[in-house]
Amino acid sequence: MFISKLNLTTLPECTGKANCEFTTPDGIVWNLGDFLDNDFKEGNPSRTSFIMIDVNGPRDPNCFQEACAAGIDPDRFRIHIQPNGKMFIDERDETARAAIHASAKVQKEK
Repeated sequence: MFISKLNLTTLPECTGKANCEFTTPDGIVWNLGDFLDNDFKEGNPSRTSFIMIDVNGPRDPNCFQEACAAGIDPDRFRIHIQPNGKMFIDERDETARAAIHASAKVQKEK
């Protein structure tokens, strides 16, 4: 369902794959990590998966906040997902917390 909302012309084949990666028309690379792993899907409460977002695709710097050189802005972010559907951004990832916003509002398709 998540992938179907990303305006893709063809859906990636992600069934049963770890680190399923695809690019949306705006050039953003998405990596679903182990989100599709059976242990995660079966609701193991100790598991947390992630979605990795690279906002400029393969262009540099290709780093997360904790791995970028001093003075370099990160272009990769992680959204952590718990089996119960709760999502969060690590509190130490200040750049991602400032850049990514979510709404609790659920919209019905028309």
